Amino acid sequence: MYYLVYRITHKKSNQFYIGRHVTENIEDGYLGSGSADMLKDKKNLIKEILQICETPETMLTKEIEYISDNISNPLCVNMIIGDPSHGVIQHSQKSKTKISKGMKVYKENNPDKFLEHMSKAGKSLKGHKQSEKHKFALSLKRKGVPKSEEFKNKVSNKLKDVSNRPRESLCKKWKITNIITKEVFIVEDRVKFCEQNNVSYPSFNVGTRNNKVYKKIWLCEKLL
Repeated sequence: MYYLVYRITHKKSNQFYIGRHVTENIEDGYLGSGSADMLKDKKNLIKEILQICETPETMLTKEIEYISDNISNPLCVNMIIGDPSHGVIQHSQKSKTKISKGMKVYKENNPDKFLEHMSKAGKSLKGHKQSEKHKFALSLKRKGVPKSEEFKNKVSNKLKDVSNRPRESLCKKWKITNIITKEVFIVEDRVKFCEQNNVSYPSFNVGTRNNKVYKKIWLCEKLL
């Protein structure tokens, strides 16, 4: 098996594309899988092998190096460095500009679909752990960015709604049983109950889970 890093050049425009390919036959006629227009004009393409690697990992590393060295060249048609499936990707300035223009057109022509798309994209990131480097970069980007009055009012109203919302423990009645002494308490505020009885609320609050008693002292049940 051959692990190749190649360069394809368009004879008329001198534009070129750098990619990688795994094959059992170096002369298999493969001319890239990119979306650049120049790759469609196959009769005017010239292919050269830049490097034959021993492992897939080396192939990916070398491809990134070659693209990184050429990405700023206006004749280079590569749009990204790396491969999303390997968790390594960096957009070129050409790619960023193209994406930005496409998103603006999408937003203008389909505002409702655009909002739905962005909402889904945000939800899909929930639970994904971000690197410290990524968090720091986001923080720098957000610092000093002026906020619109509409945004400020939206945040303010949201916080008011949260602060005025009653706690779940104040909206329900709870039956609290001391499993050792068999004492039963009917309360509305579990936090206050803990303070009055010198009980640690964090440990008290996980007294039951999935109808199983994890703490041997307190049993806490909702009363509807």
